[in-house]
Amino acid sequence: MRDELAHVLDRSFALGRPGRPEQVLAFFDRLVQIVADPPPVALNGRLRCTDPDDQKFIDLAMSVPGSWLVSRDRAVLKLRRRAALAAGVHIVRPDEWAPPGPA
Repeated sequence: MRDELAHVLDRSFALGRPGRPEQVLAFFDRLVQIVADPPPVALNGRLRCTDPDDQKFIDLAMSVPGSWLVSRDRAVLKLRRRAALAAGVHIVRPDEWAPPGPA
C-alpha cells in the first residue's frame, strides 16, 4: 500500500499539492500500522470493488473494523455506505479527512 502511495505521489496529479513526496511518506509512516498480510476476508462478506486493482485496499480496510480509507477513486468511493454498515470502515475523499492533531 505504501508503494502505491509513493507511486501516486510521483504522478502528475500530485504536483502542486503541499509537501514533497518524502514528507508525505514520512507522515504516512508515523500514522500507519504496517500489516504484513491482512487476515483473509470471507468471500460471502467481501465487498467487491469494480476496479480489481483497488480490491486490495477494500480487503485491508474491511479486515480492520473502524479503519479509514482515503481515496479519490470513484470505484472505491462507491463502497462508502456498504463499508460503513458492514464493518464501520470510513471511506472518505482527501478533502473530507483531517489528520489527527498533536497529542
